[in-house]
Amino acid sequence: MRTLMATDARFNKHCDEYRKVTGLLDELELEVARLRHAMASMIAQVPMKPIFSGRDIAIAPRQAGLTRHRSYSFRSETI
Repeated sequence: MRTLMATDARFNKHCDEYRKVTGLLDELELEVARLRHAMASMIAQVPMKPIFSGRDIAIAPRQAGLTRHRSYSFRSETI
């Protein structure tokens, strides 16, 4: 089709831009795959540790002086 429309400079420009964009997308897909692989290997190397120790779990929120979470409301001010 491009050879049929070769006389239209705008069509050629769009084809060139399309080829450029699809090439960039292909490169980005490869980069995303590389980064996902790197992230997976880093996660595999991190030793898993428990989030809470037994001592932390034994303390109830009321014993620690916390009765409940406070909720804060923020209002927006216009300048």
